[in-house]
Amino acid sequence: ALPCPSLKDLTIHIDEEPLPRRWDINALHNLLHCLDSIQMLTFKIWSASLNPDDLLPQELEVSRPAQLLCLKTLKLEINTLTQDTFLRRIMEIIDASSTVEMSISMSYNCQVDIFGPNGWISAIFETRSGTIRTFPNVETLEIVVNEDRLSEGFFYEGLHFDIILRAVPKVRNLSIRIPNHIPPPTIELIKRRCGCLKDLRTLHIKYLGAQNTVVIGLGDLQMYFNGLRNQGELDYFERLELEGFPQPITFKKEFEQLLGGRFVCRE
Repeated sequence: ALPCPSLKDLTIHIDEEPLPRRWDINALHNLLHCLDSIQMLTFKIWSASLNPDDLLPQELEVSRPAQLLCLKTLKLEINTLTQDTFLRRIMEIIDASSTVEMSISMSYNCQVDIFGPNGWISAIFETRSGTIRTFPNVETLEIVVNEDRLSEGFFYEGLHFDIILRAVPKVRNLSIRIPNHIPPPTIELIKRRCGCLKDLRTLHIKYLGAQNTVVIGLGDLQMYFNGLRNQGELDYFERLELEGFPQPITFKKEFEQLLGGRFVCRE
């Protein structure tokens, strides 16, 4: 690969349609090593999978990841039929520890995606051994989940928000857009169990699709803000925005009393 000393922004498209392709992970690895000045890196992945030869032990040996020291923004757009093992290999060849802003968009079809977003979340935020892959400097995180078909039963355990939030210990601005049958993250529980979210300043949760008639429990979120108030830290929180929630929103009055104009509710 040729050096790219002036390249600041790069989007890499990986798509196996209309015909399956054998992706050369080593070639991609070599390219990333040449991106000394890259500041924004975007992966758009459709239906990507590893060749069986890439699953051999010698191919799975993790080589030194490309250190992208200037990288500030990392975006991953993951689409239907993307293999979680393929996504994990991509993450293994990147050292994105300098990243400040991160955006993860996941689109799936419950009829064809075996693992769905939780498999992709593990591939991004966990190593093969199950330890957390940390992004220590991320301050702004966006998580978006889109689905082709409604499938309440597909997420009976919800999204693995705990894995995501443990990986970004310094996150300040958190935006989550999810289908309207997926429970929101249990912010207070994750904070207490995992010791993260200590720097959180803004939280935006938006439900996608037609309004659900199921009441979404927000008791955990109320406990989070009560805890901030009791610890004298509530003044540091800047904005809570809830959008697309079933009406009436539980604890709406409590949020208004705690946060005043810093609480925004949109239908």
